[in-house]
Amino acid sequence: MGVVGGVVLTAEYGPMVDAAALEQDEFERLLAAEGRRLFAIALAVLRDPEDAEDAVQETAVAAWRGWSNLADPGHSRAWLTTICLRQALRRRAWLRRRPSRTDSDERLAAVDRHLEADGRYLDLHRAHARLSRQQRAVVALHYEHGYTLSECAVLMGCSPGAVASHLSRALARLRKELRDD
Repeated sequence: MGVVGGVVLTAEYGPMVDAAALEQDEFERLLAAEGRRLFAIALAVLRDPEDAEDAVQETAVAAWRGWSNLADPGHSRAWLTTICLRQALRRRAWLRRRPSRTDSDERLAAVDRHLEADGRYLDLHRAHARLSRQQRAVVALHYEHGYTLSECAVLMGCSPGAVASHLSRALARLRKELRDD
């Protein structure tokens, strides 16, 4: 008996499909296809590439644990997005409770210096940074990734009214921050 390419070879029964290997292959293909999008969502919430990578890794772990319980494989993309968004929001809350993050502060300052040198994105970057984590999440999901407000509500785990409120406040804040005086 042996395993070759996800197929179990037995002397008695011939080739049998190894379901666990096929499930793992399917999961890995999904993560490979969605990885960049998940990273962009996490980055929009966390504003730090290293923290976003950590959130995506935590998403992969949580998704693998729940993979066998996924009721409808056709909804796996939305399911992964929800896990990623919630991981990023949890990570952001956890990071705020930490006493000091000088290395992260230095990286953000380096990004600001780069943007100042470029001159095009500084105002938007600073305005975006002043939004709450929920506001950044709904702006990223709705405007960057094209989700409807109802879909954002499902992904964020709150009511559509709360999502509309977060979006309205985010847009008002961005308008105020970006207004030319």
